[in-house]
Amino acid sequence: MAPMTTGGIASPKRSEDDADRSLDCLLAIEPAFQELASQAQAAGWSEDDVSEALLELAHQYINAIAADRKTKLDIEDAARSIM
Repeated sequence: MAPMTTGGIASPKRSEDDADRSLDCLLAIEPAFQELASQAQAAGWSEDDVSEALLELAHQYINAIAADRKTKLDIEDAARSIM
């Protein structure tokens, strides 16, 4: 049975604690990533423009996840201190 896909991206095949899961994710999203870069370049953006934008978006995504996790922990801590 082939892995399920969402929007053309294969779903995880391994458990979250499997060392190869991140490689599977990389391989699953690479075609979409390459297609996005190609579309941006076809629209007139240079390779440098596109690579800098994609890197900045990745940094913003990482920072947003970290901020969300911190907020959730802060809320849990506040809730515990009330009880």
